[in-house]
Amino acid sequence: MVAGFRESVGTDTDDPRFIELVGELSLASPRFSRLWARHDVNTCKGSPKHLDHPQVGDLWLNRERLEVSGAPGQTLVILHPDPGTDSADKLTLLASIARTPETPPRPNPS
Repeated sequence: MVAGFRESVGTDTDDPRFIELVGELSLASPRFSRLWARHDVNTCKGSPKHLDHPQVGDLWLNRERLEVSGAPGQTLVILHPDPGTDSADKLTLLASIARTPETPPRPNPS
């Protein structure tokens, strides 16, 4: 988790909130301090996320993080289900609920 935290901070290491948080964690946890000093970086791309949606219940989605080139510090996060899963079906249901008669369905690109 420490390596994932380091990856999520990226190059914003001069942010005063970040500096304060790392200082607090280092003082409170010798283990954090040792792991932080290793400078390990671990990306969490594609990591599964669980959401409890109020209308459809449990959703298991994959998280993808994409850095936006030319916009330092900007990241696009995409959550998507595995095809053919219960979560994919639930998202399709939510999309059909969100569609209003004034909004025609988008044409299929295929």
